Amino acid sequence: MKTLFSLIVSLFLLLPVTAYAQVSDADSKQMDQVFDSFMSKVNAKQYDDAFNELMMPQIKDQAQLLRNLVGLTKQVSEYFVSPLKYEKVTESTLGTQLVYRQYVIYNNNGPYFVSVVMFRTDKGWKAQHITLRDLSPDDVAP
Repeated sequence: MKTLFSLIVSLFLLLPVTAYAQVSDADSKQMDQVFDSFMSKVNAKQYDDAFNELMMPQIKDQAQLLRNLVGLTKQVSEYFVSPLKYEKVTESTLGTQLVYRQYVIYNNNGPYFVSVVMFRTDKGWKAQHITLRDLSPDDVAP
C-alpha cells in the first residue's frame, strides 16, 4: 500500500511538469511549416533567403555566423545533390517556448543530420540555433 501511495504521489507531482512541457498541435504544425519552407528554399538554392526566414533576428544580424551556415548548407546541398528530402526523427521541449528537433536530410546519395532549437516569438517559431553534421553510428544505435 505504501508503494502504491508513493507511485500516486510521484505521478501527481510529475503531471504538472509533463503537461507544461508540451507544445500544442498548432505550434507543432507551424514549426513543420517553418522547416518545410526552409528546406524548399535550400532545394531552390536560395540559401540566404532560407536562413533569413528561419533564424531569429538577433542571429540574422551576425553576418559571419550566417555566412558560415549558408556556406555549410551549400556544401551539403551540392555534395548530396538537390532535391533533399527530410524527416523529423526526434523532438523534445523545454517548457512551451523552446523545442529541440532533429531531422535527417537525405536523398539517394546519403543522409545528413540537422538539429534545430526553435523558439516561440511574437512572429511565430524561429530557429535560435541550428547544427548540420554527419550522421554517426551513435545516432542510429540503440
